[in-house]
Amino acid sequence: MEYFKLIQVIVFPGLAYLVALAIFFEWYKRKLVARMQSRLGPTYTGFRGILQPLADFLKLLFKEDIEVTTGDQRLLTVVLLVAPTLFIFSLFFVPVMGTPIFSFEGDLLLVLFLSSMASLLLYLVGWTFRSSFTKAGAVRLLLQIVGFDIAAITLALVPAFEAESLCIATIAQKLPSTILKNPLLLAPHILAFILFLLSQQADLEEDPFDIPHAETELVAGYITEISGRKLAFLDLFRDIQMVYVSFFTASLFFGVLIPPISAIFVPLSTIEMLIKAMLVLFILFAIEAASTRIRIYNLLDIFWKYIIPLSFLSLSILFIIKALPGVIL
Repeated sequence: MEYFKLIQVIVFPGLAYLVALAIFFEWYKRKLVARMQSRLGPTYTGFRGILQPLADFLKLLFKEDIEVTTGDQRLLTVVLLVAPTLFIFSLFFVPVMGTPIFSFEGDLLLVLFLSSMASLLLYLVGWTFRSSFTKAGAVRLLLQIVGFDIAAITLALVPAFEAESLCIATIAQKLPSTILKNPLLLAPHILAFILFLLSQQADLEEDPFDIPHAETELVAGYITEISGRKLAFLDLFRDIQMVYVSFFTASLFFGVLIPPISAIFVPLSTIEMLIKAMLVLFILFAIEAASTRIRIYNLLDIFWKYIIPLSFLSLSILFIIKALPGVIL
């Protein structure tokens, strides 16, 4: 049993599978956004350019690693090693193949905490350098984190209270049957899903929320002084974060319809969760392709005046529905 768990952590659905999936999702993003904007995207490297993200990663590994003397290179190295690890460890609690590697009551709170810490570590990346571009990008990122983290934590509690559990696997398994028993729950659930997508769009720093690394204003924001191998691992970290956002969102708001009750159902559950994760990314990429960057004060207005109050509203509606007499829960 211990060897089987070790294989799960290292091979499937652990490190090797998640890294391969991160590279595939990066290609999926490039092709999808390109098509939506009347472009071709990756074409030549591999079948329809599917190996282009891997080629870009390998190319950056062999690029010159320029170390800026005004920055803390040791801290930067630690951050680039720890931040991806936090997301990979968080995915061990998400039912990537219908069931997670690890699970306990309350792991939802742990995963939300780890994802917040990973985002805060990116703030340290920009703050370690003296460049005005990196510091401005880091401050923007910090302001953005505070807004979407409050919204994301509040909205994640909606499916948790629907399933009456703080375990991600339990939520994913009980959610479909819970909503079928009480269709009134669809109203706060759909509202929470839409708002959660917007918060995750801000987490990924994609349009219209790519404010921390606005190219036309801050060169590359908090990653302006990073190059070579460090930039390669930072890009890989971003791709792993994309995997985390897609599967975490799919688990909380779509649930698992085909639980892997036997070895026969494991491939079916894996394919189901992969399709749901790609559907989540499709919506996020469509938003990115159809929108342009907004200003930082516009983003703060959107989150503090609209998304966060609506998040608490969706939670309040859920409590009211569950408190209605005669409703089957």
